[in-house]
Amino acid sequence: MAREVKWYLEDYILSVTHTGKFTADDATTIINECMVYFNNAAYPIHVVVNHSETESLTSDLHKITKIRELALPFFTHPNLGMMIAYGIENRLIRFFATMAGQLSKREYRLVDTLDDAIEIIQRNDPVVGEVLLGT
Repeated sequence: MAREVKWYLEDYILSVTHTGKFTADDATTIINECMVYFNNAAYPIHVVVNHSETESLTSDLHKITKIRELALPFFTHPNLGMMIAYGIENRLIRFFATMAGQLSKREYRLVDTLDDAIEIIQRNDPVVGEVLLGT
């Protein structure tokens, strides 16, 4: 139910955190907040999504379909860089996260920790690597 979208690394990496049951309203809010960042960016922004405290998904199939429709502009936005979800324990959430990644046609991965996510971004985006290393 609680959700937060904020900079992990300003201008380069967004951090999305969700706790509790993930609903269509949560998805709508998160997508709309991320779209504001994307629309104001000069280049692609990477997104790390923390699902370590997401307990469950809405079980309403109609709402799940709505989430998919809302997510299409998000996943196809030219300023979406890599998207990496981490901390997913629940099998159903992992399944839907994997489906979302396949729909996105972008670099999308599921990893265990935030450190794993940041390491992948650093390896794949030299600019972020330099900023994180302070060079």
